[in-house]
Amino acid sequence: MPNDDNIKQNLFDIKNAIAQQRLEGLTPSAELVSDLERAAQGEISVREVISNIGKRHRDAETHGQ
Repeated sequence: MPNDDNIKQNLFDIKNAIAQQRLEGLTPSAELVSDLERAAQGEISVREVISNIGKRHRDAETHGQ
């Protein structure tokens, strides 16, 4: 589990990455942002974030979105 300083830095890094995406005209989903914040706090792993992205992508394809 990351300590408070690591969590603070991780959340800062995520906010910067999201801001960069928005500058490029991309908007990350609320689900992705939530997953990234959970990973930053040590609740889930980066591997789980990636797995969740894949699952949402597959679900969207299945439902024609």
